[in-house]
This record gives sequence, structure tokens and C-alpha cells, in this order.
Amino acid sequence: MVEKKQAIFDSALELINECGFHGTSMSQLAKHAGVAAGTIYHYFESKEAMICALHTDIVDKLLESLTTSDDKNLSFKERFGKRWKCIYQFHIDRPHVLRFYEQFVNSPFYFNYPKRKEIQLYFSAFFQEGISQGIIIDKNPELISGLFFGSVISALKMKFYRKVDIDGSDLNDIIDMQWKGMII
Repeated sequence: MVEKKQAIFDSALELINECGFHGTSMSQLAKHAGVAAGTIYHYFESKEAMICALHTDIVDKLLESLTTSDDKNLSFKERFGKRWKCIYQFHIDRPHVLRFYEQFVNSPFYFNYPKRKEIQLYFSAFFQEGISQGIIIDKNPELISGLFFGSVISALKMKFYRKVDIDGSDLNDIIDMQWKGMII
């Protein structure tokens, strides 16, 4: 059962990247995933529910990756850099996720979606920790989170869409520039 659901998610990511939310039909998705249309409706009551479940799956996997890679014994700066690289690598390993995510956050699904608060709270709590320790500037942690994510997304867009060759040194420079903009 888990394999079929994952096949549906993988196919949905690919098709949504090619055709968009509205251009991807459930029958097309079933055919691409190699499952019966009824199988999709066994897991999801509608295309909208499947799209939200797919986003939840992505967010859960990202949060799991971030949580397992976090080492509280490292300095806050090192944890900051490690989280940045973790998000970047997560998307490099899953190239269809960025386009799906961009469509999702610019759709009505996002505004009615409770899971978005979980990732916002996760990062707000992390940046609040840096503020409380007097390491980073005392500004709204949600704004800091937005700028943090924005730099990762910008680097990914350069790599994926503009085909800019970004190496490890470049990533370290981006992280360093962002870090210097928020330390006290």
C-alpha cells in the first residue's frame, strides 16, 4: 500500500510540474502511476486532498531531514549553515519539489492549509533561540525565516532554472553573507 501511495505522489510531482494543478487529471495520474483510478480515491477523496497530502508528505520529509541532521552541540552559526545546506540538498535530491512547492504556495490550497504553520513554527522557534541567546538580531523570527528560506529558494532557482553552476564554495559564501546580515 505504501508503495502505491508513493508512486501516486511521485507521478503527481512529475505531472504537476509538466501540466500544473489544473492540467493534471486524476485519470492521467492513475495511468502515469500505474494504478487504477479507484486506488487513488482509496487514499484521497479528491484531487485537492491528494495535492494537500503530497505537500504534507514533502513537509514531513523535510522536517524529518532537518530534525535528524540537527546537532544541538554545534554552535548556533554551524546549525544555521547546516540547516541551510540540508534544505538545499533536500531539493537537489528531489528536483520536482521546488516547482510543486511554488505552485502550491501561490494557490488557494496554501491559504487553507494548516501544515504551513508547522514549518513556520519550526523555523520561528529556531530563530527565536538565536535571538534569546543574543546571537542574532532581535527581529521578528518569521521575517528572519522568510529571508532564510528565500535565499535557499533563490540559490535553487539559479541552479535549476538558470543552470548556474553552484559549488560548495558558492553555497558557503551565500550562507556567510546571510549570516553576516543577521548577527549582532
